[in-house]
Amino acid sequence: MDEDALFAHLEELMGKLPQMEREGERLAKARGARLALEEERSLRAARILLSDLEASEQEATARVERLKEQGASEEDIVQAQREMLYWAAQKGFRVAPVQNGEKALAEALERCGCSTVGEAAELALPDDGFAALERSVESFQRDYAETLAACEAIEGDEAESADN
Repeated sequence: MDEDALFAHLEELMGKLPQMEREGERLAKARGARLALEEERSLRAARILLSDLEASEQEATARVERLKEQGASEEDIVQAQREMLYWAAQKGFRVAPVQNGEKALAEALERCGCSTVGEAAELALPDDGFAALERSVESFQRDYAETLAACEAIEGDEAESADN
């Protein structure tokens, strides 16, 4: 590209800069919203696991009570208590991931400027739309940086020539 065309291209890119800045902001919000939705999916999975473990613990506790009421052997009761303690421990291991997931979701929602998962879902673009926006913004950024660097190099060469 000759120098005049290069500077004309830079001028064209500078004219698009406000629109591309808005597109970049839209991309950042969509990226943040997508992260919030990933956190919500992880939290939902952790809550399901915790709920299943709570149910298993409750069943084991009820079994211990039934065995005691039925006058079962000490060995059977102890075995049922061990099972109950096992499920209680398993449940205990899953409480922190749920709490951490709740915190991560709240932080992700805050970062993307949303107060609910529904708002984040509205901001998050479908995969193809997100990819297209990402390509567009990255392509513009690359083109702008390369064109600006080339124009600055030309101006630097001209300034050097004028000094000599």
